[in-house]
Amino acid sequence: MPEISTEVLEFRIMSAEPEIMENLESDGKEMIKLSRLRYVKDSFDQGPIVLTTSWFTGKEKYLLKYEFERRSLTEVFEENGRRRKYMEKALTAVPLGVRESRLLGVHEGDLAMRITSVCRDQDGRLMEYCESLYPLERNQFVLKLQL
Repeated sequence: MPEISTEVLEFRIMSAEPEIMENLESDGKEMIKLSRLRYVKDSFDQGPIVLTTSWFTGKEKYLLKYEFERRSLTEVFEENGRRRKYMEKALTAVPLGVRESRLLGVHEGDLAMRITSVCRDQDGRLMEYCESLYPLERNQFVLKLQL
């Protein structure tokens, strides 16, 4: 598996957006947004392999003290007593809009695989809602199922 490098585009507390808060199963007034571009290390010139945006409830303010260009969410969650236990993902092929295509270095309208994820911890509490866009020209998806 190749080593991945991360560029943080946005990391802030913001007013709650109803649709996102519904996905976070929260009625709070604020949320945390983390947007990142991820690259295969030493292949920056080939462009990012994914644009990923994660949202967390305002209760997760401890996340703000970490640098996610150097740390993974999994490490930070575990340091703070939370372990990813359950994840539900939905995959949909979508054409990219202007902003996303510019960030990913592809043409507007090119296809990407949008993967939305809902992650829960060891106690079944929702940890994160995430939307990721993977340009199809730079990614391959292999599903292995044990029957």
